[in-house]
Amino acid sequence: MKTYSTGMLMRVAFSVAVAVDPDILIIDEALSVGDILFQQKCNRRLRELLEGGVTLLVVTHDTSFVLNMCHRALWLHQGQMAYWATLPPACANISRRWVPPPATRSARPPRRTG
Repeated sequence: MKTYSTGMLMRVAFSVAVAVDPDILIIDEALSVGDILFQQKCNRRLRELLEGGVTLLVVTHDTSFVLNMCHRALWLHQGQMAYWATLPPACANISRRWVPPPATRSARPPRRTG
């Protein structure tokens, strides 16, 4: 078997997953790889599936994708349900409540050894 890049593997995996008409399609950040043309092709196919009645479950940090493709959003925070609502209020609430973690760098540069 040939060695493929992560992006190419995601293209193949997505193509195989949407070649059939699933009842439920689960995507985990798969569309974050690839060029813009691939992402547009994926979005067109996802819209076709949604119009056909497919349930789409997406795990993502991309609120613009959620706003364009979904009707409801569930936000999990530390493994617990923090928010469940229709869009766009869900994304607005998530954006207001999410605070990036503090920087993990120490104030001093790392100590040289050896």
